[in-house]
Amino acid sequence: MAAERQLRITYNMTRCYLDVARGVFVSLHHPSGEEFISQHGHIPLANATIAVVSISIIYSYLALESFFNYRLYRLWERRHSGSPEAGRFHRLLGDAPAFESLRTNRTVSELGPRIRTVCEVMGFEEPHQRVPQLWQDFNDLVKRSRHFLVHPNPASEMFQAELQRIGEQTVSGKYVAVAEGLLTFYYSQGGQAPPAWVTRNTLLGFRGVDVLTEEAQ
Repeated sequence: MAAERQLRITYNMTRCYLDVARGVFVSLHHPSGEEFISQHGHIPLANATIAVVSISIIYSYLALESFFNYRLYRLWERRHSGSPEAGRFHRLLGDAPAFESLRTNRTVSELGPRIRTVCEVMGFEEPHQRVPQLWQDFNDLVKRSRHFLVHPNPASEMFQAELQRIGEQTVSGKYVAVAEGLLTFYYSQGGQAPPAWVTRNTLLGFRGVDVLTEEAQ
């Protein structure tokens, strides 16, 4: 009996995360107009908005985290190749015996420095110099919005103010555009066009998010 063929699946987590971050920004489905507001108030809509926005923020961050973590790993794998990239890797990061040991290296332990280091090792311009506004928006994503959602300060006034800021100032797709922009920047610095999934969904399609009232739960 012939041996069964093994199914081998290659996952692209950056593509998956970016599709979720981009796709979840769809219209909220709820009973329309003043009737819904008068019956249920603004709280269900406000919380539903924060729920959707938080998914987009966190998954935009995860898309960048997974992409540049993989790029760093590939550079680590080839650190003995004798290439210019290998030489720059040794100069900046030494000769880590295991990839996991890089997690404690302050040069790449956080996402922002990791992006800059990967670009420097590759011989690319660094994004904070080439696209300063995009880099500032990235810092807002990482240091303010994403950090607060993962590590919220429960002090009442600060908590409510930050969530209000996130809900009102995070316009549709803002942080997805940051992820798209940094990925596009990386590919363009290498002389490549970004894959289609960088700028549009190619795996998932979202048709809407239903806002549920207590009666519907």
